[in-house]
Amino acid sequence: MKRPEPLTTGSGPLTRQDLGPPWALSGNELRVKRRIKPAYFILPEPTKATLGVRLRYLRQQAVLTIEELCRKTGVSTGAIPKLERDKAPVLRPWVLERILPFLSKSLKQAFPESGGDPYDFLVPPVTFGKWLRNQGMRLALQVKDFATRLRVEEFTVIRYEADQSRPDPAVQQRLRRLLKLDGKPLPFLEDGRNRPDD
Repeated sequence: MKRPEPLTTGSGPLTRQDLGPPWALSGNELRVKRRIKPAYFILPEPTKATLGVRLRYLRQQAVLTIEELCRKTGVSTGAIPKLERDKAPVLRPWVLERILPFLSKSLKQAFPESGGDPYDFLVPPVTFGKWLRNQGMRLALQVKDFATRLRVEEFTVIRYEADQSRPDPAVQQRLRRLLKLDGKPLPFLEDGRNRPDD
């Protein structure tokens, strides 16, 4: 049986050094185990942090990348980075409604001044108008949606939210049904507080 001719490099027979280290030879594998420590974002002074900084903190505490959060919520990959950098031109309530359930792990740490409630942080319900806007954000309702549900004009809702007007008893009843407050008084109205002429 004829022996195969040795491989050459052009300047002589091929040696082991020409083949490189043993793990580079065919049939061998080099397995490298990499340990990557997760990076944690710290909120040193949460009461001074912007909404975007707080949202970024919540996402990282939930161990979610932007892509993962977008995939879970259906929010576009451009919306969340803008929120986290405080670059979003308009804060859309429906975006918050989608992402906050996935970021609920550390709400108390991120929003200590409002007891862990991000909506009370954004719009403190200190008057009827602000309370109404707060409730609209929780339900991801825009002014036109509120107007349709309450059967009033959009401008009327704007006046409600600006504390320039109060809903009449019929609208108040529709508002109770919408917010599932049947049998409960509406804040700031039925006790005489927060009247437009106060």
